[in-house]
Amino acid sequence: MFTVTNPMIYFISNQEILEGVELVRKYKAMAKETSDGTIMVTPEERAKIVRGVELWNGHCNDRGELVPRLFRMCGFVPTNIPIIGFMMLAPPTMFITALSQGINQSYNAGMNFGNKNSSCEYTDFDLLRGYGVALSSSIGVGLFMRKLLSPLAKGSTGNKALLLNSLVAVSGSASANFFNTLAMRYAEIE
Repeated sequence: MFTVTNPMIYFISNQEILEGVELVRKYKAMAKETSDGTIMVTPEERAKIVRGVELWNGHCNDRGELVPRLFRMCGFVPTNIPIIGFMMLAPPTMFITALSQGINQSYNAGMNFGNKNSSCEYTDFDLLRGYGVALSSSIGVGLFMRKLLSPLAKGSTGNKALLLNSLVAVSGSASANFFNTLAMRYAEIE
């Protein structure tokens, strides 16, 4: 998982990524031509192939096409840090809770769409349904948790406020991430 979400490969040029993908395709084609599907490679070739697979998995969909940079798997951590920081450190209002959950789930929907199984047919309705379910569940759970914890949050500052904000953010995000993945990728599951 670390090689797929490794933020160290986020700023690699598209040309280098596509060269890695082509290298992997070349060796896959060579392996298909053999009777048992195996080929002999040198340690240097193996290292290049492993690097190509890492670049493919971190930057491309299953067809080897580049995913928009913001929605690449290797961009998940650096993009999510500001979103999560906003969710935890922003003022604990109902509006901010709904806004931050909406931003988070919109980003997650983009990640799911960009990295979906390309061989699976998706309709516009499938995508809109998935996004709607994820967005409504994250905002709903976030607002419910904010309301539930409001007696504890009154006048809280410092660590207590951070803990309560984190609890609301994690609750909304966790439930919505489940629904986002389930709904956005329902066509694959079927």
